[in-house]
Amino acid sequence: MKKVIALNLVALASIGFAVQAQAYQAEIIGSYENLDNDVIDVDAYQVGGEFYLDGVDTSSGPFVEAAFLDQATSFRGTYRDNDVTDGVILGGRFVDQNSGMLFEADVATGDLDGYNIGVGMYVDSQSTIIANYVEQDDFTDGFGIGYKNLLSQNNGTYINMEAKAQFLENDFNQEFSSFAIAGDYFFNKTMSLGADVAVNTGDLDSTVYGINGSLFLAQNITLQASLSQEDIDGTDSNETSMLVGGKVRF
Repeated sequence: MKKVIALNLVALASIGFAVQAQAYQAEIIGSYENLDNDVIDVDAYQVGGEFYLDGVDTSSGPFVEAAFLDQATSFRGTYRDNDVTDGVILGGRFVDQNSGMLFEADVATGDLDGYNIGVGMYVDSQSTIIANYVEQDDFTDGFGIGYKNLLSQNNGTYINMEAKAQFLENDFNQEFSSFAIAGDYFFNKTMSLGADVAVNTGDLDSTVYGINGSLFLAQNITLQASLSQEDIDGTDSNETSMLVGGKVRF
C-alpha cells in the first residue's frame, strides 16, 4: 500500500512577502509524482479542479485549510495518468453547517474504476470524524475511520493533527490493516511543515514514513511537495515516492 507524504520546499521559505486573506470560489490543481521501487519506476501526473458552491473565506486560519475551516461544500474532478493506468475521478463534499454533518463521495472511471463514500460530522469548528467505505475494482475494498483536529495557538501558529485506521482486502484474498498518524506545524497562515507515519499489518506488513509541507507564494498560489518511503517487512525492498504540485485559486 502506498501513501504519499509531502516534503516542503524549505528553500522557498526565505522569500518574504505579505499575504492578505482573500476569498475564493474555485481551485485548479496540478501535480507530478515519481514512484520508484525494486520493480518499477513510474511517473504520474494529475490535473483537476474544485468548485466551491458558496465560496471560501480564508480569514479564520491557515490558507491551505480554509475550505476545512469554512465547512465548504464543493464539487471536484481530476484526471490521473501514471504511465500504467489512467482515469477520471469525479466527486464532491456536502456539509450541513447547521448540524455539522458531512457527506463526501468520489467515483473513478477508466483503469481506476471504483468509488469511495464517506459520512461524518464536525465535532466542533476545528475537528471532524469521518467513516468511509472504498472499493476499487481489481484491487482493494474495505472501510476506515479518520479524525482531524486543527488547533490554533495564541502566537499566530497552528497545529494540525490527524489519525486514521483502515481495514482492507485485495483481490488476492490478502487482508491488512493500516494505522496512520500525521501532524503539521503552521509557522503562519502561509507555510507549514509536517510528518506522517503509517503501519500496515496483516498479510501485507510495511511501514510508511515521510515529511510534508506547503507554501503560499502569493494570495492565490500555493506550492506543495512530498517525499515518502515504504519499507516492506521481511524483505530488502522499499518504495520511494516524491511529489511536487501546486494550486491556483480564483
